[in-house]
Amino acid sequence: MSIRASRSPLRRRGAFVSGCGLLVCAAAMVAIEAALGMRGGASRTPAGTADGLVGGDGGGSPLVLVVLGDSTGAAVGASVFDRGYPRLVAATLAAAAGRPVSLHVLAVSGARVADVRHLQLPDVAALAPDIVLLVVGGNDVIHLTRARTVRADLRAVIRSCADSGAAVVVAGVPAMGTTIRVAQPLRSLIGLRAHRLDRIWREESSAAGAVRVQLARETGPAFAANHGLFSGDRFHPSDAGYALWARVLEGGVLRAYREGADDDRGERIAAPAGRAD
Repeated sequence: MSIRASRSPLRRRGAFVSGCGLLVCAAAMVAIEAALGMRGGASRTPAGTADGLVGGDGGGSPLVLVVLGDSTGAAVGASVFDRGYPRLVAATLAAAAGRPVSLHVLAVSGARVADVRHLQLPDVAALAPDIVLLVVGGNDVIHLTRARTVRADLRAVIRSCADSGAAVVVAGVPAMGTTIRVAQPLRSLIGLRAHRLDRIWREESSAAGAVRVQLARETGPAFAANHGLFSGDRFHPSDAGYALWARVLEGGVLRAYREGADDDRGERIAAPAGRAD
């Protein structure tokens, strides 16, 4: 018997195992999507205006804050848009800077990193942002987007925003394993997948010099302990949940502004350090 012939059964066995693994992943994805579709209430974009000037009683030229991402950026789950994290973060930035913030939310419900790259990123340059806040990843977890694909798209988004001259703040993948809309063991599977993808967020944001906010670490325990932080759909944050997100995200935004976003007079704000790394 030749060496090649002796290896054939092993190769076939390896191919069989790999094929089974793919089937398990596909079945898990279908189960997760079915669970998300069947449990909880409907997810709707809240009333209110996403874009516009926020705060800034002290006057001065507006800072431009652009939010990229998914349904959380669109404030799905909040009672009104003003209770979502984009408006809350913009208000905190305006108060700290003493200037109005021109908020532009390009985030769209259902977006994955690839959608941010191809559908949202092209509109960023024309807005000339001072700060770009990127909060995305949940849909890539659910739909099992390949890690290689996610990495390439995330790298392109972060580096393109940085090359435009904007300070970039990247939130890590949310604590998906805390969602109460999906039962065990699928909930643990989602959490494991989110944790693995979050390493890519950490590596790519660090390589590009972006400010990274550890969203899962800073908010996950609270969501696991307090189901009131979830909205009626049992998946997206509620008003209280978004308030918690905002308190964590604004630390990264203030740090980015303090380190790199000068106003027209070349002055820097003396903002307190945020909970970012």
